[in-house]
Amino acid sequence: MKRYLLFSFFMFCLSGVSRAGVSLDSLEKIAAGNRQDTAMANTLNALGQEYYRSGDERGEAIYRRALKMAMDLGYIPAQIQSCKGLGNILSNQGQYQEAIEFYTKGIQQAAMIHDSLQYSTIMNNLGLIYFDKGDYSRAMDYYLKVLAIAERHEYTSVLGLCTGNISLVYFRQKNYTRAMEYGHRSVAYRLKTNNPLVLPNAYNNLGIIYEETGEWEKAIQEYRRALAIARQIGSETKSGAYMDNLANVFLKMKELDSANHYNQKAYELRLKYGDSLGVANSLINRAAIFIEQKRLKEAEVELQKSLVLCKSVGLLMQERECYNSLAGLYSLTGRYQLANEMLLKYMVLNDSIQGTEVSTRIAQMESVMELEKKENENILLKNEASLKDAQIAQERTFRYFLFGVVGLALVLIGLGWMAYRNKREHNRILSDKNVLIEGQKKEITDSINYARRIQAAILPEEKELKKVFPECFIMYQPKDIVSGDFYFWESSADGFYLACADCTGHGVPGALMSMVGKEKLAAAIGQSNQTGEILSRLNRLVKTTLRQDAGEDSSRDGMDIALLRWENGNLQYSGANRPLWYCRNGIITEVKPTKAAIGGFTADDQPFETHTLTPEKGDMIYLFTDGYADQFGGKDSKKFTTKQFRELLLRFSDLPADEQKKCLQNTFSEWKRNLEQIDDVLVIGLKI
Repeated sequence: MKRYLLFSFFMFCLSGVSRAGVSLDSLEKIAAGNRQDTAMANTLNALGQEYYRSGDERGEAIYRRALKMAMDLGYIPAQIQSCKGLGNILSNQGQYQEAIEFYTKGIQQAAMIHDSLQYSTIMNNLGLIYFDKGDYSRAMDYYLKVLAIAERHEYTSVLGLCTGNISLVYFRQKNYTRAMEYGHRSVAYRLKTNNPLVLPNAYNNLGIIYEETGEWEKAIQEYRRALAIARQIGSETKSGAYMDNLANVFLKMKELDSANHYNQKAYELRLKYGDSLGVANSLINRAAIFIEQKRLKEAEVELQKSLVLCKSVGLLMQERECYNSLAGLYSLTGRYQLANEMLLKYMVLNDSIQGTEVSTRIAQMESVMELEKKENENILLKNEASLKDAQIAQERTFRYFLFGVVGLALVLIGLGWMAYRNKREHNRILSDKNVLIEGQKKEITDSINYARRIQAAILPEEKELKKVFPECFIMYQPKDIVSGDFYFWESSADGFYLACADCTGHGVPGALMSMVGKEKLAAAIGQSNQTGEILSRLNRLVKTTLRQDAGEDSSRDGMDIALLRWENGNLQYSGANRPLWYCRNGIITEVKPTKAAIGGFTADDQPFETHTLTPEKGDMIYLFTDGYADQFGGKDSKKFTTKQFRELLLRFSDLPADEQKKCLQNTFSEWKRNLEQIDDVLVIGLKI
């Protein structure tokens, strides 16, 4: 479901026209006149600003009228304000190139009259475009320049805006600690301005950070603060975005009635004001809610409606998201051919979007090079007279030198041509091979990504596990696109079965093995209700399927697995190289597995021990693969180790299940740092 990070556009009225002193009706009456003076230019800019804030589409036309009048009068302050206003509107519409042109013109004019406030605020808005295009490094360059100017001149309003935008860059880079730090700094600066217009975005962006870190109640509180102020100041466009963000949180909390309520309100607002971008996003978000409600046909209708709208008005980003969502939806409903077609359209459009961004960057570089070229030509013209005599002397010397080397050059040219011809042929062969390799690589990557979707669709949904164990979590983090670890559960007349498995290898080989393992485990459960016997049958089924006879060339792939059965408060467990841990009264106890794998070199008649446990209320049960403990990291780049993993679980075992999962994820990320993940990671926690 799409969320909205609302950026901090800086706008203010020019001197002589203030919102508090002149009403919207008065501005419209003045603007209806035919005067051609600086006061009228200021009035038009103030009216354009009011229209922009309220989402009125007349804002663009008013700003263009103001810009023309200001240019005719040679009135630079009004030109700056018009360029900034037009840049804001066009940026919101996704017309980035034209927005950049207006922002750049505004910055140049602000520099001409040494207006550092306007200079910094427009530069802030220019940074937002690069942020929206995913060029975070370039966006941060602009924000830091703005921050330096604002701190030097003590521009409190600008400090509130640029710290908020820096927070968003850190958010996108998943540095949530720094994102929260700058987010709170932004709110503090904005509160000092006593201007309610600049507060909603800051609260909204704090809400997004809280949402990402799983603090949903805090996220709802911040979103509602933003929504209340947006309604107070009459900003319908922002209200729609905040309501869709609220819908997103309620969807995650499984409060689907509330999610649907806020999404519907957002959709109606955007439809009312002709906000095509907002309508497209709301339809995509509504489809996500319907998918969660298993209303798959209705979800498909909403996505198709959004897709038609996106194509009609050229919303490429949203069109790409429609294809992505439809691919997932078709996978869920087993229509894999359609899913593949949607995925292909997604990738083609994604390549097109990225190509457009590259072309824009090249055009900008060419413009800079052209300016530098003209500057160099001017310098050469100015120094032409003084260099003329020296050039004549150099030409005479060069002629003498040329006669001396021309013979040798002819010989070298002949030899060089032969070498060049051979090298060109060699490069052509290499180029053809590279094209072939790149094509093959893309086909392989596309196939693996599609396999990931299939694997994700086959894995059971966590909400089904919560019906049996309301307090539970699953930390599932593959090393590659697809995973060799898998989890499995199934309800039957004999009880509830749960498995945590680690197949040989990772990536594609591991994923293929996990498909075999899941299928054969389901078959074995259908033949017995004793976990030890189930693993014995699973061992024989895997060895038979993979033809693991005594021959040297036979496959030796297999899996380690922990399997439990829960029935009427009793727990039965068996393990193949994977233990079961349970925590009670601050002590973790290990139930040891049978020291043998499933498949591979294990004998056909290998028995697996069955353990019967009687857990107590509040006990925490853990099943896991070896990926977490084996991860290298820390300051000495060593393994995390089973001992540290045990201590970590013990430290967090009293927390709610969702909090335990978050702590495990954060610790893993902090430990791994920039090192490569070495294996798939799977940890399952259940509270009795």
